[in-house]
Amino acid sequence: MSCIRVGSVGIGGISRHVHLPGIERSPDLKLVAVCDIDPEALRYAQEKYGIDEAHCFTDYHDLINCPDVDAVDISTPNDVHYEVALAAAEAGKPYAVEKPIVMTGEQADHLAQVTKERGVKSMVCFSYRFKASARYAKDLIERGLIGDIYHVDMQYYQAWGLPMCNTPLVWRFEQKHTGSGALGDLGSHALDLVRFVTGKEYKRLISHTGTFVHEREKLDSSGMGKVDVDDFSNYFAEMDGGTAATFRITRFGFGRGNYQTMEIYGSRGAIQYELDHAMSLTTLRRMWTKFTSAWAKSGRNRTRLQSCRSRINSRWIRCSPLPILSLARRTARRRRSKTAG
Repeated sequence: MSCIRVGSVGIGGISRHVHLPGIERSPDLKLVAVCDIDPEALRYAQEKYGIDEAHCFTDYHDLINCPDVDAVDISTPNDVHYEVALAAAEAGKPYAVEKPIVMTGEQADHLAQVTKERGVKSMVCFSYRFKASARYAKDLIERGLIGDIYHVDMQYYQAWGLPMCNTPLVWRFEQKHTGSGALGDLGSHALDLVRFVTGKEYKRLISHTGTFVHEREKLDSSGMGKVDVDDFSNYFAEMDGGTAATFRITRFGFGRGNYQTMEIYGSRGAIQYELDHAMSLTTLRRMWTKFTSAWAKSGRNRTRLQSCRSRINSRWIRCSPLPILSLARRTARRRRSKTAG
């Protein structure tokens, strides 16, 4: 098969910004069909990707049974993942499903069993596994360069839940649709990334979750609706070999767009992985203006925001998206210092 023909179910935010553009860029994939219950979403796919009317479906069964579809891409709200993935597995068609996979452990076990029995290829969209810096960190650990791993400290921060962002009651804030909040949305990525990079399994976990904003405006502007999922999640984990891991997950990280950092401390060295898709300048400026205005009204003096980087030595390795550029900048600074001296 020279090209895999993909049918995509759920044409929402993650689909429009990640899945469909990725399919279009791949020389091995071709988007041939879409499915959504929202007519506007189907029109978007038609206009943006040229999908004809005959391959725009409102029932995912019709997309899965379409003979022109070789594999199924699932990026619906969480409460629909299970039924769509199960239907694809039962039809013998490979599928990729967004995280979190399903709503309950029982659903996960059943889906895994059917997928295995039917011999269907599948994957969960833990996309950060494919970042070059994450794979570089994994390789360093597999080669034993930092020795035995004692500690892992993982953070995943976004900011769109803050009150000043005025985010309405989208489905990600309703348990019936999402199952959990920041824990499942961001925390699942964090759990997978630490497990992938270290090669260790989890043995025990304990978690603390909470909600800061308990009501948000409904999408139809009919009033306020209840938020019944977590805005943040902090948890501790024991991994194989006694490795101690900590996780801090939030949608209330002021100024953060899509920020991740993972520090791994071993007996012979340490690794820092970092990823930061910054917020747009417009959004950040709006947040900063509100912050400085409130700060000035408080009567306190303004101070500079500072950042600090750990020094680099022979046993400290920093994995950033542009490690070569970082090295070039450090080398240039050293040369300038020597010249000035």
